[in-house]
Amino acid sequence: MSAQVQIVRIFVSSPVDVTPERGRVQAAAAKLTREYAGLVEFETVLWEDHFYTADRSFQPQIAEPGACDIVLSIFWTRIGTELPADFPRMPNGQPYP
Repeated sequence: MSAQVQIVRIFVSSPVDVTPERGRVQAAAAKLTREYAGLVEFETVLWEDHFYTADRSFQPQIAEPGACDIVLSIFWTRIGTELPADFPRMPNGQPYP
C-alpha cells in the first residue's frame, strides 16, 4: 500500500517591494518539501510564475486565494498598484488613496 503525497498550496500575495521576502517563502517551501519528502509537497502560488494572456487585465487571471491551503500576505511600504484614473471615487468625490 503506497501513501499519497499531500500537496499544500501556498498563495503568496504581496507587492513588488518585498521581492526578497517572496524568494524566502519559495526557499522555505522547497526546504519543507525536502524535509517531508514522500509525505507532503509545498507548492507556492506566485503571480510571476504563471503565463497570462494580453486579452484582459492580468489580475482576474491570477489563481483564487481560496483555492489554496494557505494564504500568506507580505507588506512593507506598498499595498498593490495605483488605481486607474477611471476607478470609482470615494463618497466625498476624492480618489481613493
